[in-house]
Amino acid sequence: ENNIEGAVNFSEHRNPSRSLSEKEQRECAVIEQLIKSYFYIVRKSIQDSVPKAVMHFLVNHVKDNLQSELVTHLYKSDQA
Repeated sequence: ENNIEGAVNFSEHRNPSRSLSEKEQRECAVIEQLIKSYFYIVRKSIQDSVPKAVMHFLVNHVKDNLQSELVTHLYKSDQA
């Protein structure tokens, strides 16, 4: 779903004192569509990257701390 219209209202930024030519209207429509597409791509990229980053940090934290925890428990059980 490409719903960027609520976040960015392009029509508010136009100068009402002069009307745009047909060519300028087409160019504005193309630019508006390109910006919407860009924001959609960025949003999808972030949605894809965040879970990967979270899992990366969780796995690295477990990897860094698991060996010392296991060794600690191993020696505690040997002493008992």
